[in-house]
Amino acid sequence: RGVLSMGLRGDWHQGFGSFFSPSVSGSFRLGPGLRIRAALGRTFRAPTWTERYYQDPVNVGSPDLDPERAWSGEVGFDYTRRGSLRFGLTAFSRRSEDLIDWARPQAETGGDGEPPPWETRNVEEATFRGLEADLSFLGPGAIRWTMGGMLLSVDSREAEGFRSKYALRPQDELVHVGAERALAGSLRVGAKFRRAKRKGEKAYHLFDMRAGIRLGSTLIYLDATNLFDAEYPDVTGAMAPGAALYLGLEIAPG
Repeated sequence: RGVLSMGLRGDWHQGFGSFFSPSVSGSFRLGPGLRIRAALGRTFRAPTWTERYYQDPVNVGSPDLDPERAWSGEVGFDYTRRGSLRFGLTAFSRRSEDLIDWARPQAETGGDGEPPPWETRNVEEATFRGLEADLSFLGPGAIRWTMGGMLLSVDSREAEGFRSKYALRPQDELVHVGAERALAGSLRVGAKFRRAKRKGEKAYHLFDMRAGIRLGSTLIYLDATNLFDAEYPDVTGAMAPGAALYLGLEIAPG
């Protein structure tokens, strides 16, 4: 009825010394189709070569970065009924010290009128807390529905007046609904709608569609993405592609 797993990892870095990362996770079956689960662990991440030494006209690494340390944990449950309905709910938290981030001053420009480059830094402390839910079920007309959402809050102790490139501007709101149905033979069609928002930015809406046919070990598919032609910055801060059409081929070996 229950599973418990414990671990301990040790790291040694020539520049940062030793670090130990304990972890524990487990799950317990409460009843038919219902299981509760939880996990807790500590992590360590040394800055990469890029974060310490890379330089170009818009990105400058810092050789004096400290390693990033964090505690993370989650608790949730999963419910399955007759294989056709699945529901999961998870609450999670992550507290980071010396979080490694790329940032630059807000509302500042250089002598040529261009914004200053992104520079790496350590954020003294950052805490992420969130709630995530997912639901899937087989509805009328043999349509498989998937839906879910996520809410995330970010609290950080950092110097004022900086804009984060990605570490402190995560996706803090997400709602998605999708539907998929098998048609004649091995042809499947599906559609997915998403409403998403990053911290401190406006929400955007995405609508994608896919049609695919499987021939033995080969899948041929046609994807239509961002059909609303939404304009929004991606995880790097650059503008994401607009409406697009993709034709793809996947071959499974063996």
